[in-house]
Amino acid sequence: MDEASAAMAPPGVAGTPSPGHAPSLQAASFQAGEIPDEIRAKVEDGTALLRQGRFAEAADLFGDAIAARPDWPMPYNNLAVALRGMGRLEEALLACAAALRHRPDYPEAFANLARILLAQNRYRDAALAAEEAAKLRPDHSAMHALRAMALFKDKAPAEALPVCRAALALDPAGTEVLAVQAQALDAVGRSAEALSAARRGAALDPSRRESLIVLGSLLVNRNHRDEALEVYRRAMELNPDDTVLAHLVHAIAGTTSAKAPEAYVANVFDSYADRFDEHLVKTLQYKAHEIVARTAVAALPAAFSADGGARILDIGCGTGLCGPILRPAASRLVGVDLSARMLDKARDRSLYDLLAQAELVQFMTGTDERFDAVVSADVLCYIGDLTEVFRAAAGVLAPGGLLAFTVERQEEPGYRLTPSGRYVHGLDHLRSSARGLFRARTIDNVILRTEASVPVHGYLCMFQRLPHAVH
Repeated sequence: MDEASAAMAPPGVAGTPSPGHAPSLQAASFQAGEIPDEIRAKVEDGTALLRQGRFAEAADLFGDAIAARPDWPMPYNNLAVALRGMGRLEEALLACAAALRHRPDYPEAFANLARILLAQNRYRDAALAAEEAAKLRPDHSAMHALRAMALFKDKAPAEALPVCRAALALDPAGTEVLAVQAQALDAVGRSAEALSAARRGAALDPSRRESLIVLGSLLVNRNHRDEALEVYRRAMELNPDDTVLAHLVHAIAGTTSAKAPEAYVANVFDSYADRFDEHLVKTLQYKAHEIVARTAVAALPAAFSADGGARILDIGCGTGLCGPILRPAASRLVGVDLSARMLDKARDRSLYDLLAQAELVQFMTGTDERFDAVVSADVLCYIGDLTEVFRAAAGVLAPGGLLAFTVERQEEPGYRLTPSGRYVHGLDHLRSSARGLFRARTIDNVILRTEASVPVHGYLCMFQRLPHAVH
């Protein structure tokens, strides 16, 4: 497979060079013609397996090729693709490094390195690797598109835009880069151009889900909900099992489900982690973490101070905004969250004795620990039916223990999924979920934050576990 053919292989994959195409390995320490046919065949077979998603089998074949010809860079690069497909990202980085050690001017290896770094959320490093790939293959639109994506994810949309233009000059029908361009234009406030780019990308390839999802999100942001719903439903037809997209469809259509999918919540907060604290507290004037944490600490019995503090569980701890308030009152402070990137931020605070990546109900039902207080700030708005949350909290709390949380408020009974993708709750649902498990100590009306200069109203709730709660 020559370099032109390799561009059509799975992302980052290079095939073996055919005789007469030795220039693609000019930096290698040998000529392509010296590669034995049986070793060349292993790499060709491995590349075919990659296309089928059979990463472990492909990795074995690339490993055999490397063992036979350890100075040949191509199997290292393709091994990196296989390892990335298996989620073994650190090993994939080592394989990429080996490919580049043997051939420092290997554009596909730099592109593959960029994709691995993107998967590790190392966006600036990914942008630098993609830049090297684009320098080596300036006529290859995919290299520029990869760099644009990395820059956009690194919160540099203005830098991404000229790179998008370079990619589109080479391939005006590049749907991947049009999706990046649309999001970058939206991020810099050029909303009309953003919507135009998104529409163009979706029209060029109606079977590309990512383009439809980008278009749908821009339409939602502009309150074009009917059209957004149509676009999201088209995307759903391409993958009916996509629970994240199904949640968005429910939210826009006004139908209610029991809870947001775990993948949806994790995706939202993984992408939000780097700017979460500043945006939430400064821009949205977020107050939920302060009011719920201070309320919980104030309600703790004085006896805990004499004993060195209370055992506190922070469910949906996020970046640890509640930590500075809870830590002085805690003998043990445990945080739980679905988002790995939010937990990384919480870990940087060095306030928690334990941080666990888990769904909150599963954590509470699975742990042997017992706590004196469970705290949840602006988290239960991603769960509609709170029955299991109350039951799990009752199981993890000591008798008399406190459950303090906020939810977004509605005057109507029950709970409802809103177009934001979050749920609002009525008082009756809170009381019925607590029945037989907790008594309500306080339920106060509060303002949780502002959105588009409009206050978001909620309930600040404090429940106390009954001594003989049956859960």
